[in-house]
Amino acid sequence: MAEVAMDMPPAASPSGVRRGVAVIRASLLSMLAIAALGITRLVHSALVAHGTDESTFTAVGILIGSTMVAGLFLPGGLSSAAAKFIPYHLGRSDVAMARAVYRLLLIVGYACSLALGLVVGAGSLFYGYSGADALSVGLLTVAFSIYSIEKSALYGFDRVESYVRLELIGSVTAIALTVLVVAFGWHAYLMPLTLGYTVLVIGSWLVLRRSTDSTLDNWIPEQPTPHTAAAPITSRDTLASRPSALSAGESVTFSGGAAGESRAFGGAANGSAAASGGAAGSVDALGWNAAGGPGAASGGAGALGSGAAGGLGAGVAVAGGRVVVPRGQRREIAGYVGMASLGGLASAGLLQALPLLAAIYTTPAEVKYFVTAVSLVAPLYFLPRALGMALFPAMAHAHGSGDLESIRRQADLSTRALFVALAPLFVVAIMLARQVLTLIYPPQFADGTVVLQVLLLATYLMVTPVAAINALSSGTPREVRVPVSSAVVGWFAGVGAAIPLGLAFGDVGVGLAYLIAAAVSAAWPLSAVAKRHQLAWFGPIARSVAVVVAGLLVAQVLPHGWLAGIGAAVAGGAIAVALLRRDLRRILGDARYSA
Repeated sequence: MAEVAMDMPPAASPSGVRRGVAVIRASLLSMLAIAALGITRLVHSALVAHGTDESTFTAVGILIGSTMVAGLFLPGGLSSAAAKFIPYHLGRSDVAMARAVYRLLLIVGYACSLALGLVVGAGSLFYGYSGADALSVGLLTVAFSIYSIEKSALYGFDRVESYVRLELIGSVTAIALTVLVVAFGWHAYLMPLTLGYTVLVIGSWLVLRRSTDSTLDNWIPEQPTPHTAAAPITSRDTLASRPSALSAGESVTFSGGAAGESRAFGGAANGSAAASGGAAGSVDALGWNAAGGPGAASGGAGALGSGAAGGLGAGVAVAGGRVVVPRGQRREIAGYVGMASLGGLASAGLLQALPLLAAIYTTPAEVKYFVTAVSLVAPLYFLPRALGMALFPAMAHAHGSGDLESIRRQADLSTRALFVALAPLFVVAIMLARQVLTLIYPPQFADGTVVLQVLLLATYLMVTPVAAINALSSGTPREVRVPVSSAVVGWFAGVGAAIPLGLAFGDVGVGLAYLIAAAVSAAWPLSAVAKRHQLAWFGPIARSVAVVVAGLLVAQVLPHGWLAGIGAAVAGGAIAVALLRRDLRRILGDARYSA
C-alpha cells in the first residue's frame, strides 16, 4: 500500500456530501438492525445451550452453519447483485430497468433457494440426521436464502427504514419462539430462525410491490447536471403504453447518465435505430456510457415484434408492457453473481463453516467451542458490515452517476475509521472473552476462551476492509475480481493451514488457520484501493492491527477472575485509544471537512 500523505482531502461535491450524509444515516439504521440480527443468533445459541445437552447443541450449530454456507453461495451472489445493479440503474435515472433487474434476480433467487434447500436437506440425511432435522434445515436454508436477496433489494431501492423495521420484528419473533421451544421441551430448534427470516421476506414483498405503483414512480435521484430531456419512463409510462412513439416515428427520450445526456430510443416504425442503439450511440445494452462499455451489439433484442421492425434502441427489450433486462446485461449480471458467490462463500462462508472444519480436525468436545465462538463474534462481525450494506448501494449509485470522487472519499474515510475506531473495541472484547463465555453459556464452555480470542482478531481483519472491498465490488468486472480472488486465495490458505495446525494444536490450530485466511483475504483489496487512489493507509492500519495483536498476547497471561478481566479490559481499551489518538483526531477532522 502506498504511503502517500495528503495535506487536505479534496473538496466534496454537493451531491457527494448529500450521498455521504445518506450513507451515514443508512449505516446507523443498519447497525440497529444488524445488531438485532446478531443478538438473535446469540440468544438462540445461548438458550439452546442451556436447554439441551452438548451433543444436541453441537448438532444444531452444525446445521445452522450448513444453512449459512449454502445461503452465502448463489443467494449471496444474487443478493450482492441486487445491491449493485438496482442502485446503479437508479443512479442513471432508469427506474424501469432497476425494476427489471429486481424481477430477474428474484426469479433466479427463488429457484436457487429451493434447490439449495433440497441439497442441504438431503446432505443432512446423508450425514445421519433425522428426517425432521433434514426438513427443518432445508426450510431454514430456503428462508435464509430468499431473505438475503429481499434484504439487498430493500437497500437497493433505498427502503432502509422498512428493512430496519422488518428486521427488528423478525428478531423479536425469532427470540420469542426460541423461548417457547426451549421452555416446552420441543425439538424444533431451527423453526424460530426460519420464521424470523420469513417475516422479512413477507414484509419485503409488501413494501416493494406496494412501491411499484407509487413511490418508485416518483423516485428522482440527484443529478450532477441539470436535464432538459423529457420525463423518465417508468412502469406506467412504457413504450407499450405510448404507441405513437412506435408508429409515428417519434423519438422517446428520458434523462440520465453521468453527463446528463439523453438516452434515445429509435422509435421509428422501420426500427432504424434498433441496431445502432440510437443515432448517437449514447447508451449501450449494458446501461454504461458509450465510451466506457460495450456497444449495443444486440440492439435487435429490444424488438417488440421482430428484430428488424419496431426495434428499440440501446438493446432495451419490452415484453408485455414491461422493460426486461437485455441479453448483454444478463450475461454481465450472471458473471458478477458467479464472482460474488465465490467470494462470499470463501470469506463469510468460511466463518460459518468453522464448526464443520473443527468436526474434521478436532475432537467432538472441541466443536462446541466454535459453535459458541461463531455466535459470539456475530454481533461484532455484523455491525461493521452494516456500513458495507449502506456503502455498497451508494457506491454503485455513484458509479452509475460517474461520481468517482465520492467513491474515493467514502472508501478512504470509512476504511481508516473502521480500523482505528474498532481496535479499542476489539481489545476490550478479547480481554473479556472468558467472562462473557461463562456469563452466557454453561461454565464448561470457558475452555474455549482462546478459540474465541483468536476468532475475534480474525473477525477484526475480516470486517475492517469492508469499505475497500465495496469500492472494488461496485466497480468494473476487473475490479470485482480483486476481492473475490483474494477471498479464494485466503480460503485455500486457511483450509490448507487447518490440516497441520488442527492436527497439531486442535481447536486453537483451526482458529489460527482462520486467522491466516482473514489476513490473506484482507491484504490484497486494501493494497489495490490504496494504490489506485494514492491513499495513506499503511500507518493507521499497521498501528491499529498491532494494538489488537498486543491485546491478544496480553490476554493470554491474565487471571481468570471477573475483577481482573474488567480491570484489564478498561486499561487495555484506554491504552489503545491513547496509542491511536492522532489517527482518531485526523479521522474526525477529515469527517468534519467532508461534511
